Amino acid sequence: MAIQQADKLLKKHKDLYCAKVLKAIGLQRTGKQDEAFTLAQEVTALEPTDDNSLQALTILYREMHRPELVTKLYEVAVKKVPSSEEYHSHLFMAYARVGEYKKMQQAGMALYKIVPKNPYYFWSVMSLVMQAISARDEKLSKTMFLPLAERMVAKMVKEEKIEAEAEVQLYFMILERLGKYVEALEVVRGKLGDGTRCVSEKLTSELQSRENKCMALYKKLDRWPECNALSRKLLLTNPDDWQFFLSYFDSLFHVIDESWSPPEEGEHSLEGEVESSVAQAIKFVLDRISAEETKGSRQLRGPYLARLELIQRLRQRGSPEEKELGEPHELMFQYFEKFGDKPCCISDLKIFLDLLAPDQHVQFINRVMETVPLTAPAEGAIPLPADTKALQRHLCVVQLARSLGLHHAMDREHKLSLIHELKTRYRHGLEFGKSSLKTELQYSDVYCLLAAHVLIDMWAETGEEWSLWQCLGLLEEGLIQSPSNAQFKLLLILIFCRLGAFEPVVDLYSSLDAKHVQHDTIGPGALAPGVIAVLILQAQSQQVVQVRVLISTTLHTSLSPAVPLKALLFSHCKAGKYILTPGPITYAEEQLLHFLGQLLGIGIRADLPLPLDLLSSFWKVLVGESLDPEADLHEADVLTHNYIKRVENVNDETELEALCTEITSQHHSSESPESPNKPCCKFTYITMTGDEVELCPGGRNIIVGWENKDMYASAIRSLRLRELQNSECMTAVRAGLGSIIPLQLLTTLTALEVELRTCGLPYINLEFLKAHTMYQVGLMETDPHIEFFWTALEMFTQEELCKFIKFACNQERIPFTCPCKDGGPDTAHVPPYPMKIAPPDGTSGSPDSRYIRVETCMFMIKLPQYSSLEIMLEKLRYAIHYREDPLSG
Repeated sequence: MAIQQADKLLKKHKDLYCAKVLKAIGLQRTGKQDEAFTLAQEVTALEPTDDNSLQALTILYREMHRPELVTKLYEVAVKKVPSSEEYHSHLFMAYARVGEYKKMQQAGMALYKIVPKNPYYFWSVMSLVMQAISARDEKLSKTMFLPLAERMVAKMVKEEKIEAEAEVQLYFMILERLGKYVEALEVVRGKLGDGTRCVSEKLTSELQSRENKCMALYKKLDRWPECNALSRKLLLTNPDDWQFFLSYFDSLFHVIDESWSPPEEGEHSLEGEVESSVAQAIKFVLDRISAEETKGSRQLRGPYLARLELIQRLRQRGSPEEKELGEPHELMFQYFEKFGDKPCCISDLKIFLDLLAPDQHVQFINRVMETVPLTAPAEGAIPLPADTKALQRHLCVVQLARSLGLHHAMDREHKLSLIHELKTRYRHGLEFGKSSLKTELQYSDVYCLLAAHVLIDMWAETGEEWSLWQCLGLLEEGLIQSPSNAQFKLLLILIFCRLGAFEPVVDLYSSLDAKHVQHDTIGPGALAPGVIAVLILQAQSQQVVQVRVLISTTLHTSLSPAVPLKALLFSHCKAGKYILTPGPITYAEEQLLHFLGQLLGIGIRADLPLPLDLLSSFWKVLVGESLDPEADLHEADVLTHNYIKRVENVNDETELEALCTEITSQHHSSESPESPNKPCCKFTYITMTGDEVELCPGGRNIIVGWENKDMYASAIRSLRLRELQNSECMTAVRAGLGSIIPLQLLTTLTALEVELRTCGLPYINLEFLKAHTMYQVGLMETDPHIEFFWTALEMFTQEELCKFIKFACNQERIPFTCPCKDGGPDTAHVPPYPMKIAPPDGTSGSPDSRYIRVETCMFMIKLPQYSSLEIMLEKLRYAIHYREDPLSG
């Protein structure tokens, strides 16, 4: 209807730009993308400047996922109407959508010159910050972009032109990124260099914004007295803010460890009174609890949890003062009495369960259970809650019992009785959620989950599959009542795989929206490895395409730059490749490394090359090969390698002294104590993470001389090789890999073979691709446009070929081997091979005006019969550079 109306209007007004664009939008929304794009380009070529046409074209190009064309629209409009504030602002926003930060900066300043408003000036400043954030060279960010942004904001501060909170927030962000924490603190506290204006007064939108920023800066500056005084002051006004209690305790023990004492005169600190003893902390916490006790109703949880936190910290330090706060068993019981009807009670108490002695576990559970109001519907029946508060209290008790290991310690008979009880309570609890929406969880869902976990425990102990079948039925029942419960779906996926029922798994996985579940709920990798590995190992042949799509999505999501996995685990080397960041690891990092190993195993199992550019030393350590002290060190750190060589090859003491003079400015050199003006090197060196360490005990006091220079060079080489071996990290990676494939397999492969098997080749072998291509619907390799196609690909750079592969099958890399090449039948191919070339859909329009489309899941290219090589090149380059366009499949 909209298209018909636009046609009627165009019959009367042939040159009405807006009508043409509205017609194009109609065509786009009815699936006629080619016609819509052609019509839009006709209007764009006429360089419209009326607002209606520009807005309509903007809408159309957004729907086509072509935001770069919007920038061209407004570039022309700004040239034609240079004084238009509206067009300049639209141009700035168009640049923002495509990430053109340099042009954003220029557009912002041009707009500020036309209309001198603060927001436009700070648009330009923010563009500089974005250039700093996106710059590959961190040195460039900190020496050019951020200092320039700082000077621009400082100019506005000096001229007293700061008007909005966002401007102060931006100034704070710039100083923080520059590491100027003292200056940032002065901004937040409102004491700028010249004291002209208190800009921090504008930090009002967030609750306690100024205080939170001050607290973070005090910690970075190790100013623990101020941190202690500020957190104490904030807790007096808001005793339920847990982050302030943690800051209070952290700063308290830092102050104690530093033996800080208050000055004889004046304030303790900039923020007021500092508490520097355990006795003061105990009194402070007990005073907060006393204040809550006087309230009667609506008591806050913070002070009661703070008492348990302080007991835990004092116990870790072996401090006898913990007894002054009370018995943890009694305090946790009192906490349950007050807050047991809140869903958060279990998570509050769970972190303090280690305060209970093992012989107190059963006693504690029995005692809290006695406080739960339950009534039996009949004699001998299971007592049930009468309302949701009683239900929540009972749920908390059951979860506490499981957390204390009481469920695991039960015998078979008691576990079966517990399962029956949990099922009964689950079904009874559904009565309280009859009016709930489908997107809401039922009050009693946790009973169902607990019963399922007990059944899984029984299966793990006995191996009897009946418990899995029962668990499956129970979770399916739960999913009917709570279709949005992600935990039900996770358990169902695992159980379906165990039972060999693969058909429902992909649908369940898709319904999870796993990308968000992994990042926001259970952490990266908690779901994918177990599920996908089982699919790879056991999936039937007819499910290969579905399974590979699932695996590919998960692997490339996990290894994308936006996911913490890559940022947390890898460090970038000067060679352009990555290594695992050396050094001690936390438990969370160990789990991520374990997940990385599982990803490597999944990639090998599924023949899915992963886009990992790792040093060869990583693969050598993985398979147990020895590192080459020369070649591997040179690849990882050429500067250190060259430095070692220079130290080893000096011919006399004079040359060694000259070398020390040359590197005087580096951290590992200093002056000789015997000759203050004579530079010297000590037995210290900088690790790959930037920390200075001793190369031997007492190395900071040992001067490098002619007699021990070889020992010094050898110590540096050993340090780097230990960092490359990175045994703690590699142990976690191998453990993860071993959960997917047998580690014995690695003994039969070289490091290069494992790297190629895992990551494929970083380049595209065009002859191999050509040999694994099929021509469909009557096409032949000798057709002119097919020859144009291969000739065009031969003219591509490797970068363009990689973009073509990404466009055609949505993979960063493709396998470098295939069974058909290794002696298998011609029909045996490793997915995504073979590549397929087919004619385009439909026959409308000239072939030269049509665009290349693909079906990525089938590696199929729908290629129009272009009339020349030049057009083929143009269309291919258009496709690979704008593969987000809906026309690209």
